[in-house]
Amino acid sequence: ACPSGGCSDVTASWNSGSNSYTATYTPTKSGTLLVRGREGVTDLGSNAAAVTVNPAAASASASSLGSAGTQYRAGTEESITVTLVDQYSNPISGSPSAFTTSLQSNPSISFSVSETSTPSVYEVRFTPQVSSTYFQDGTFTNLQLAVKIGASDIQNSPADIEVQPDDVDAT
Repeated sequence: ACPSGGCSDVTASWNSGSNSYTATYTPTKSGTLLVRGREGVTDLGSNAAAVTVNPAAASASASSLGSAGTQYRAGTEESITVTLVDQYSNPISGSPSAFTTSLQSNPSISFSVSETSTPSVYEVRFTPQVSSTYFQDGTFTNLQLAVKIGASDIQNSPADIEVQPDDVDAT
């Protein structure tokens, strides 16, 4: 049996030539499943087999950009968080290279990615070098902070942010 919501399809068939059953299932929940054969209500054997189900590939439509502020300062280290999950919302840990991050007008910026103590939540640290463009009337254009899996933006990406100029050096 599958855990609640854990399998989308379970089928079994009898092969009289090999005198065996074949079971097929499609898990949607990662983790360890215990598999036990039954015919009706009778167990076929006394031991359950443990099967490890790994998350599917990272999904752009299910993963998300979180905690992106709206104002940053050029020359100051900043951070955002990214939550990385598969299409079934299973957490994906240990995969900091599964996504890419970019900041408009800052092509040479480097991003440092580390997983937080919460599985599937990554902290991305960066130091913007180029500020938003300010116009004579005091308005500015936002820069776009983008996080992608492959060519697809994750949820809440791109985010419009304002990067303010660093303090003026009087020397």
